Amino acid sequence: MYTMKVNTQTERLGIAVSKVKAEQIRRLLGLIGVLDENFKVAKINDNVIFPIIRELNTEEVNEVLKVDSNANIVSFKFTPKPRKPRNLIEALSGKLEPWMLAILPRSFSIVGDIAIIEVPEQLYSYRRVIGEGVMAVNSSVKAVYMKTGRTEGIYRIRPIEHIAGEERTETVHVE
Repeated sequence: MYTMKVNTQTERLGIAVSKVKAEQIRRLLGLIGVLDENFKVAKINDNVIFPIIRELNTEEVNEVLKVDSNANIVSFKFTPKPRKPRNLIEALSGKLEPWMLAILPRSFSIVGDIAIIEVPEQLYSYRRVIGEGVMAVNSSVKAVYMKTGRTEGIYRIRPIEHIAGEERTETVHVE
């Protein structure tokens, strides 16, 4: 399975509030548009610290203080939220050489929860890594197969090889 790179903490501005008022403050910060969704909310004892993207103006500070009079703007080391890779290239960068990423297919078929990908000959030895990358990009994919030949016969069946996930070829496909 795909593993995220270890994220380091980042010093950011935050708003420390009591745990009791945290949900109200979270909603307020979201409405104001200052809540930084890229970082995890920190919890220390009976306080919650929300990461913010910028300093609050006087009006915004007053709104926060109306909800929690003990709220403080602090500098805190927040942990970034892990982000799912958006595409196969992003999922496999760092695992494959740049020239390999250049010839990696940009698309693949998904039928139900099974993905079928065409792996270039040059990347055959990396097929398992590529399969894991497909599963990292698409959380609904439970099995990955690669095409190994041409479609043949009256039923146009293509030979495939299992490269990642569950080893099964039956699925439910909804149109």
